[in-house]
Amino acid sequence: MITTELDPKNISAAAAKIPANTPFLMLNLLRYRKHAAYSPSTETRFSTGQEAYLQGYLPAFGVVASKSEVTKNIKPILIGSVIQTIVGPADEQWDDMALVQYPNFEAFQAVAQSEEYQRNAEPHRLAALENLRLIAIIQRDRP
Repeated sequence: MITTELDPKNISAAAAKIPANTPFLMLNLLRYRKHAAYSPSTETRFSTGQEAYLQGYLPAFGVVASKSEVTKNIKPILIGSVIQTIVGPADEQWDDMALVQYPNFEAFQAVAQSEEYQRNAEPHRLAALENLRLIAIIQRDRP
């Protein structure tokens, strides 16, 4: 399934499953568009999907995340190139992955729902990505 939109139903489902005040990781699987696809109203533009994501989206996301007490402890852990899918559908290939640590789900929601994110970051994400997966992960207690 190809999608780049944040689905409010999935966000609500995650909010119900992730315990309050529980840190979690968000795995981002990213497939870039060859050419960034901006809406006519977007002022700052990059040529390729990868440029739009790395040079447009990530800096704008960082600015939004640094602005409040709720979101200031969001930490990018890793961004890297996906070399090869070893197990999985052949048609579900990814260019990059990112792993981001959130202090709690409230911090994720605060960023994603903020006007500044929707105005300054989201246009780059939508222009950049052909396909996206966001997978929320909480640490399992060791047996």
